[in-house]
Amino acid sequence: MQQLRDIIILKGLQNLAGKSNHEEFCLPLRPKSIVFFLIVTLLAIIVRYIGRDVISQDMELAFLPWFVTMKNGGGLNALNKQVGDYSLLYQTIVACLTYIDANPVYLYKIISVLFDFLIAFSVLYFSVNCFVGSSNAKVNKKRNLCLSYACVILLPTMVMNSAYWGQCDSLYTFFLLWSIWFLYKESYPLSFFALGCSLAFKLQAILLLPLFVYAYFSKRNIHLFNIIIAAITFWLSGIVVYICRQNLFANIEIYSNQVTMFKRMWMNVPSFWFFITVDYNKFYLVAIGLTLLILGIGLLLVINGRKKMNTFEQIIELAVFIEWTCIIFLPAMHDRYTYVLDLLLLILAIVVGRKYFSYTLVATITSTITYISYLFTGQVLLNSWIVFLYILTWLYYSYNLFFCSTNKYCYPTSA
Repeated sequence: MQQLRDIIILKGLQNLAGKSNHEEFCLPLRPKSIVFFLIVTLLAIIVRYIGRDVISQDMELAFLPWFVTMKNGGGLNALNKQVGDYSLLYQTIVACLTYIDANPVYLYKIISVLFDFLIAFSVLYFSVNCFVGSSNAKVNKKRNLCLSYACVILLPTMVMNSAYWGQCDSLYTFFLLWSIWFLYKESYPLSFFALGCSLAFKLQAILLLPLFVYAYFSKRNIHLFNIIIAAITFWLSGIVVYICRQNLFANIEIYSNQVTMFKRMWMNVPSFWFFITVDYNKFYLVAIGLTLLILGIGLLLVINGRKKMNTFEQIIELAVFIEWTCIIFLPAMHDRYTYVLDLLLLILAIVVGRKYFSYTLVATITSTITYISYLFTGQVLLNSWIVFLYILTWLYYSYNLFFCSTNKYCYPTSA
């Protein structure tokens, strides 16, 4: 009896990918693979369901009071004044949630979990399609289809961020990933539109802006007009609040306040400043300057051709370098800022090959430790050895990225 074969045909993404070969978008799935997907999905739902009643400090002190204020203020009508310190787009979503008669904790978490799955399916798409022609083109697609989905949807920090913490980092990350994808495909208007959407949810998306500067000098076919697309998208995300509040600059005001909200050199994150100082007022400009210096050196190496930006793998590698550098050297970084970094490293590890596995392992374990310390112990579990290993791993990654000949890593690799 002939085995059942289901074919996933990604019709809607065909034009976006710019591929004409139909087989790049058709992947046969055997019954075993379908069962695997169902089991992984069920497991992902179960581990999130277990955390449904966990009330984090953010939930108790911020999200729930915001929800109550908006509900008592008439839902969308409550947007006529500032509620909380998150973006206008997220405030609008919360205001809409107040019309649903359900536990607000669950409502917050359901939105974030929904984007968990959107991210997982996006990475699944990337793993099947976007590394064709990269340094590991002969990758087993069916293996990647299973691994990419399972590893992402069960990534500890992703599970804890949405289902336990109740945070919304999955929302901005989803759009940030697609911004990177469209950058690779040179669909620049779509890339900057997605970047604007990402910024509309979280200011943290700004950490990846240097990637677009790198691309501008590397590709030399990006028009500055695309920046306007990102700016307009970001501004339009607050249109409901502008109407209610009659303040066209409310979005900018919120993010301006966020920049100066936390005056600490590091907050439960493996930072370079862990070993140096906690004096924010004296050293925050030094930290910003050092970060810009390192990123500037990276830009010069890109301009000089030490690192190309031709494949998705190469672009993701640079995105990892930028995110990692910002996390380690910028002031006022905290635990959740590693969310995007962990995901990008995981994409490289499961799709390209094991040369990224050690980096992914160190980053993910470290982030998991910081999440556990915040959510369950209330104590900072980071110590000098963990932070030193984290920074040393970044240093080794950066060296391999820029200084190994022909952009290959300095040790044998395989898929």
